[in-house]
Amino acid sequence: MLKLNGRAVIVTEMDGVDPSDAPRFTDAYVSNAIWIDTNKRLTDAELEALNDANVYLIGRLAAGKLLNLY
Repeated sequence: MLKLNGRAVIVTEMDGVDPSDAPRFTDAYVSNAIWIDTNKRLTDAELEALNDANVYLIGRLAAGKLLNLY
């Protein structure tokens, strides 16, 4: 589960997932997400901060998306 400032988010969309970028998926990023506690969409600034703070986990999510695990 990804978090930003201690708050959990649900990733609803990822972009930049490219099989040729495996295994690190450095081009992958979260393009849409919602706050679990309010069910509101993250702003563009919040998405940028989320991506910056969770690089490793986003790579893992990208790998799972490519394998249809998530």
